[in-house]
Amino acid sequence: MGGLLATYSYLLISAIEHIPVALAVLTFYLYPILTSLGSWVMGQERLTLKIVACLITAFVGLGFALNLGGEFNSLGISLATGAAIVFTILLLVNQRFVGGQESRTISLHMLSSGTFLFLIFVLIFEGFPLPQSSKGIIAYIGSGVFFSFAIIGMFVGLAKIGAIRTSLFMNFEPISSIALGVILLDQVLTPLQLAGAGVVIASIAVAELVKEPKV
Repeated sequence: MGGLLATYSYLLISAIEHIPVALAVLTFYLYPILTSLGSWVMGQERLTLKIVACLITAFVGLGFALNLGGEFNSLGISLATGAAIVFTILLLVNQRFVGGQESRTISLHMLSSGTFLFLIFVLIFEGFPLPQSSKGIIAYIGSGVFFSFAIIGMFVGLAKIGAIRTSLFMNFEPISSIALGVILLDQVLTPLQLAGAGVVIASIAVAELVKEPKV
């Protein structure tokens, strides 16, 4: 699992070198759909038409919210798609083999082994350049800390509500990134971006709150 974590991280960051960040994030967010389909195929969870419709609608909403644009190439798309596939496998493996166990202990081992493998891979193939400014160092360390807590929280959620509902709620992640960009970086949202964010939130709310009719 640590190897899968390191691999998906590397693929997604590499994709950003070739395509716009928004397009890389949107392509990566194929994983809620892939996770739901995989969980259903493996017989882990029941996949309803309502969940499928909400997942697709949320993905379309992300496209508007992220305000896609710019040139991109097949390599970047392939890397981001690979990251989505690897992350899907990570979620399904966790639910299949470690579901019901103490998620925080598992997350600690996964993050530790993933960090170790990532460092080896980077040192062998890429070198290890570090930021030069104090702000860069703080951002570098902070990103690792926040990423670790995010992974821990995600796997706690997996243990409690399953892969399908967790992946659906994860659509909040890019929306929160847009909101923080407005608050911290003074970025301006277009009406189309706001509409897209609303579609994502509405899709999640419908999937969670609207009950399936009894047959």
